[in-house]
Amino acid sequence: MITKKIYQTLSFLSENFKKHNVNWVLIGSLNLFLQGVDVEFHDIDIYTDKVGTFCINKIFKNYEIEPIKFSEIEIFRSYRGIFKINNCLVDVVTDLKFRPSKTSKWFKSSGLSKIVSFKYRNLRLHLASLNEEYVAYINMGRLEKARKIKERLQQLGVVV
Repeated sequence: MITKKIYQTLSFLSENFKKHNVNWVLIGSLNLFLQGVDVEFHDIDIYTDKVGTFCINKIFKNYEIEPIKFSEIEIFRSYRGIFKINNCLVDVVTDLKFRPSKTSKWFKSSGLSKIVSFKYRNLRLHLASLNEEYVAYINMGRLEKARKIKERLQQLGVVV
């Protein structure tokens, strides 16, 4: 279930992205949930391009917890920032690369290449396609979520 605060935050983000011409797509667990995958979500994950990161840093400066900057952990490498809007964490990334383990090669996210336009109540959202998310979760080594995405794709009649 999408709570009132998540809905209001998505609305606020969407309005501001449209107003400032930010290229964006919703990724991660909330994206999966909206497309019918049986997962829990705890935050809002946004993928944008480099121009979008500068714009987002400026627009949402008052909500910033961590400014968008290069970040690398064992399985992720990206430019990333965290914002708190309406008491919701919003994780913004660009130039995302991931790998299943320390010894694996880095895989580049497809980013903004395959966007699904999605209407939720009166919001028009940009979602990463389930096919793209499936590949990303496989490459990250998150096989349980990948399995759930595959099940949903099969329910929709998509061959994986």
